[in-house]
Amino acid sequence: MNELPVTVRRSIELIGLFFLGSILVVGHAVIMPLLTAVYLSILLLPVYRFFKKFKFPETLSITLALLFLFAFLGLIIWFFSSQISNLVADLPEIKKNVMLHLNSLSGWINEKMNFSTDKQLKLLNEQSGKMLNNAGAVFSGAAASVTSIFIFL
Repeated sequence: MNELPVTVRRSIELIGLFFLGSILVVGHAVIMPLLTAVYLSILLLPVYRFFKKFKFPETLSITLALLFLFAFLGLIIWFFSSQISNLVADLPEIKKNVMLHLNSLSGWINEKMNFSTDKQLKLLNEQSGKMLNNAGAVFSGAAASVTSIFIFL
């Protein structure tokens, strides 16, 4: 290949890069789980070696390492779900506080700019109602994203 002109060598390299990128795009459904498995095995190797150091059988060492992984993932899922449930439970209180501050802001805007409080309240009530109606969809979307990440892992 050293006898080929530079332009031909660069063309072959670019074609190779194109095909490598195509393989990565087409084969991501297979490649990503394999890369994730390699990453998790590298992460669990110190735990496995720790158990092997204390003369645990190999099967038991692997099982305990996997159990620790599942327990850790379960704790992360529990933490996020409890935080989301606390936030959802506090939504009425948040709405009440937001409306209180918006009313005081409305009075200030009416005082400084002569924009009617009724018009402001009507606009704010419409927008806050839309926001709170969409909050459930946003939180369910976030929960679905977190769940899909854990399912992928």
